Amino acid sequence: MKSLLPTPDLLGECPIWHAPTASLTWIDVPGHVVHRLDTATGRRLTWPVEAEPGCVALASNGVDMIVAVRNRIVRIDAESGRLTEIAVAPFDPTHHRFNDGRCDSRGRFWIGVFNELRDAPSAGLWCLERDTLRQGPQGVVLSNGIAFSPDERWLYQSDTVGKVIFRYPYDIETGTCGERQLFADLGVEDGTPDGASVDSEGRLWVALYGAGSIVALSGEGRIVERLALPAKCPTMPVFGGDDLRTLFVTTSRFKRPAGEFATTPLAGRIFTTGMAIAGLPEHLYGGRA
Repeated sequence: MKSLLPTPDLLGECPIWHAPTASLTWIDVPGHVVHRLDTATGRRLTWPVEAEPGCVALASNGVDMIVAVRNRIVRIDAESGRLTEIAVAPFDPTHHRFNDGRCDSRGRFWIGVFNELRDAPSAGLWCLERDTLRQGPQGVVLSNGIAFSPDERWLYQSDTVGKVIFRYPYDIETGTCGERQLFADLGVEDGTPDGASVDSEGRLWVALYGAGSIVALSGEGRIVERLALPAKCPTMPVFGGDDLRTLFVTTSRFKRPAGEFATTPLAGRIFTTGMAIAGLPEHLYGGRA
């Protein structure tokens, strides 16, 4: 794997590839910023936010950003940097916050929640649709790894603390989830399941935070491939490039033991590698432009 940029994030997350502009957008959670890289020119832009961003989606114009920060969801005007509030968090942000999310093909933005106390499965999913927030499935501690199967018949979700991955039957017409099913139990694996992406053949690629690797799960939830990284804490993979055969992987160095960097000095950087199988395009948020 190659390092995309020379400077690391504290905790890079939620990379999004936008094909029309050949750009990668991502967040640094404790850094309280959203980044964008024009991969053709190398130009990098940064927008600050007032609290930890949990995830980001591109607005319907492909330029502005919808960001779920700790206590609310905002739209960032890319040109001015101005933040406009869309929705307020439906939980107590002193110990819960928004986390990983992703848009479906109809422009709904599914956003997970993290119970930072880790004392109860009091978090879950919320859906932002036409700038209105509605409740989805609940009952996890740390919602992560939101992804959709190629036909969007399944929505995937990791519970990082429980080291399990769930899937829900998904109705793309109504944007509703069916009864939760256990898809994979990764309890015997090193690391914990973090962000994820699905390739065009339906395999779920999951970052194993703390294990320095990404694994591909078959449609039956079995590990069928593994990629090693030069960083111990990958956070999320996403497919990009002209043919969606380049994998971008964000990583973390936040609150890691100092001695760990002797063997993984590039922790916190974004890494890229070519893939034999293409991924799926990322969708835009379909709220009011």
